[in-house]
Amino acid sequence: MKSALPLAVALFFAAVIHAQTDAPVITRAPVTAEETPAASPTDTAALDDLRAQNKKLSSELAIAWKENDQLKNTVLGQVATANQKAEAAEARTESATNALVQSQADLDAKTKEVADLNEQLAAAQKAAVDPSALAAVQNDLATEKQKVADIQAERDDLAQKLSQAQAAATVAPAPTPPAAPETSTESADLQKQAADAEDKLNMSLRAYTLLQNENDDLRDNLGKATDEKNSLGAQLDDTKHLADDRQATINQQVQLVASLQAAAETDAKTIDALHDQLRQMQNLVSQLAAENADLKTRLVLDAPSPSAPTPSSYTPAPAPALAPPPAATSTPAAPSADEAGPRTYKVASGDTLAKISKQFYGTSSRWQQILEANHDKLHSDKSLQVGMELTIP
Repeated sequence: MKSALPLAVALFFAAVIHAQTDAPVITRAPVTAEETPAASPTDTAALDDLRAQNKKLSSELAIAWKENDQLKNTVLGQVATANQKAEAAEARTESATNALVQSQADLDAKTKEVADLNEQLAAAQKAAVDPSALAAVQNDLATEKQKVADIQAERDDLAQKLSQAQAAATVAPAPTPPAAPETSTESADLQKQAADAEDKLNMSLRAYTLLQNENDDLRDNLGKATDEKNSLGAQLDDTKHLADDRQATINQQVQLVASLQAAAETDAKTIDALHDQLRQMQNLVSQLAAENADLKTRLVLDAPSPSAPTPSSYTPAPAPALAPPPAATSTPAAPSADEAGPRTYKVASGDTLAKISKQFYGTSSRWQQILEANHDKLHSDKSLQVGMELTIP
C-alpha cells in the first residue's frame, strides 16, 4: 500500500486536471440485450480482473484525494505563514529604518551643539585674564605699597622734625637779631619738605587706590570667566554623554535592521523553496496526467469488444496509471454486408466517436471500430479535430 500511495496521489492530480480541462472521457456505451453475443470464459475473467483493479484503484484514489487535500492545505498554510512573516519583517525593517534616520538627525544636531559649546569655551578661555598679567599687576601693587610706606615714614620723620623745631622755637630764649633769619629759613625749609612729602604721599595713595581697584576688577573678571568655563564644561560633558547614548541607540537599531533583513531573506528563501516544491508537484501532475491519458488510450484499445458481456448500467472508471490490464482475446465484430467497404467522414464541430457511430451504424456502441480503423491519426476521442477525415469501416 505504501508503494502504491505516490501513484495514487499522481492519479488524483491527473483526475483534477482532467476535470478542470473538461476533456471528454471515452466511456463504453450501454449494450442492449439484442446486441449482446455470448461471452467466452477468457473475456469474462479479464473483465472481472479489470473490475477488481478498478475497485482497488478507486479506493486508493479516494485515500490519495484526502491526503492530497491535507498536503495542499499544509503547503498553502506554509506559504501564507511565510508571506505574513515576510510582510511583518518588511514592516519592522521600515520602522527601524525610520527610527535610524531620526536618531541620525538627532545625533547630527547634538554634534552641532558640541561644536558650538567648544567654540564658546574657546572664546571664554581667550577672554579670561592671563595669570602672568595678574601677577605683574600684583607686583606693581606691592611696589606702590612699599613706596607709600617709605613716603609715610619720610613724612612722619619730617613731621617729627618740624614739631621739634617748633617746640624749640617756643621754649628757647629770644634769639639775638643776627640769628633770627637763620631760624626762620630752617623752619620754612622743613615746612616745604613736609608739604612735598604730603603731596608725594597723596599721589602714592591715589596710585595705590587705582591699582587696588584694577586688581579687584581683574579678580572679578577672572571669577566670572572661571564660572562660565565650568558651566560650559558641564554642558559639554552632558552633550557628549547624550551623543554617546544616541550613538549606542543607533548601533542597536543598525543591528536590529540587519537582523530583520536576515530574517526577511530567510523568509524569502523559504517562500522560494515552497514555490519550487509547488512547481515540481505541478510538473509531476502534468507528467502523470499525460501518462494517465496514454494508459487510458491503451486500455480502450486493449479492452474487450462490444461482443463481451457488459451490464447495461456499468461504466468503467478512469484507467489507473498502473501496468495495463491483460488484453482481451476477442476481436471486434466484423461489419455486416450492407456496411462493407470503407467510407470517409469529415469531422464537424461537436462530433464525438459515439455520435459518428450512431450516425452510421444506428448505435453509439461501435465507436471503437471507428477508433481502431483510424488508429494512425486518433489515440482517443479527445484527439478529434474539426476538418479531420475519418475512415468509416
